[in-house]
Amino acid sequence: YSKAQFEQTRHVDPSDAEPGDLLFFYHPISHVGMYVGGGRMVDASHPGKPVSVHGFSWDSVVGVSRPG
Repeated sequence: YSKAQFEQTRHVDPSDAEPGDLLFFYHPISHVGMYVGGGRMVDASHPGKPVSVHGFSWDSVVGVSRPG
């Protein structure tokens, strides 16, 4: 559950995002990816689709958190 994951992790400003941080999408939050740097993220968009690394728009990110 991506929304619960966001609520239980430390939020960081998107301008401070580092590789390994989690990126959250949609209102309400319903998707999460892992930032790998350089405007790219690791993403498993839905069951049955392979995990991929691709670019994203910061405009679509509704939250960033740092696990740990």
